[in-house]
Amino acid sequence: MKERLYALAAALLLIAVTSACSAFTNSDDLITLHTKQTSESAVEVPNVQIITEPEDETGISSVLSDQTIAFNGQGSSGFNYKSGGDSETVRVRVKNSNKKPVNYKLISPTDITWVQAKLGAGENTTYEHIFGPHLEGNWEMRFDTDDGSKATVELEVQTAKSPSI
Repeated sequence: MKERLYALAAALLLIAVTSACSAFTNSDDLITLHTKQTSESAVEVPNVQIITEPEDETGISSVLSDQTIAFNGQGSSGFNYKSGGDSETVRVRVKNSNKKPVNYKLISPTDITWVQAKLGAGENTTYEHIFGPHLEGNWEMRFDTDDGSKATVELEVQTAKSPSI
């Protein structure tokens, strides 16, 4: 009798775990902005704005990255942010030059996932962040494709002085 109960309990546990895993893997359209998963909760990181059209290019202080990254399945690139003293607007533009979707993450120097999203074929997006001295360091962009195929993305990162508040 005990053996049947153990077998039944194991089967129910397997079903529950399988159902939970499939629920997490079916979220193709998930976009996460500024979260870091901790053991208890997700912590929001402020000061991000998704923009459809960047403001005029005349306010650009410096270019931190302007490159094309080609990879097979997975790739990464980075940029070093050094504060100009005050808060600055950091504009990050990612363009998918492929016929298939590309996933990407922007990782802070303290290993916080700042942005996590998927770009469809030929799509691009631009994010503006407010950075200050506390965000100095090496930032990383990680890219991957769902099927491990070759991909090419364009990455542009620029700084501009933030407007006074």
